[in-house]
Amino acid sequence: MPGDLEELFNEMEPLYNAMMEEQAKMKALEKDIIASMNELALKHYPEIKNLEKEGFDELVDVIWRAADKYVVGVNHVAGTMQIE
Repeated sequence: MPGDLEELFNEMEPLYNAMMEEQAKMKALEKDIIASMNELALKHYPEIKNLEKEGFDELVDVIWRAADKYVVGVNHVAGTMQIE
């Protein structure tokens, strides 16, 4: 039995490593896109610097939802629509 578990681990390790690499890419893209979206929002709506907490929380939510959709979409395209 212990040999079976080790064999299973050895078979699954490349998949696990690939998944972790994909997650790292997605997190990095999310961080960058959120920073860019914040910068663009401030550029076009400088008055948002003066938002109250509720407005700021809503803006953070709007940006996060858009960034999440973008990151998941880019990851899907990159992972499934490459020319072999």
